[in-house]
Amino acid sequence: MQTILIQMESILIKVARDFSPFPISRYAKKGKNSGEEMRIKYLTPALKRAIEEDKKLIVDLDGTAG
Repeated sequence: MQTILIQMESILIKVARDFSPFPISRYAKKGKNSGEEMRIKYLTPALKRAIEEDKKLIVDLDGTAG
């Protein structure tokens, strides 16, 4: 039996570079660099794009504090 490997292209979000090395609060009303802001500005659009283009979405948290 032969194994076929299919590599999907990916979309990469490097949080420390693309958003902030210091993502702090969960909600935007609690301060800047919130998880909510990250979701709205980066994650949701990237996820929609990944689905439309049949790509993987990779979220790299290396270099962030916390």
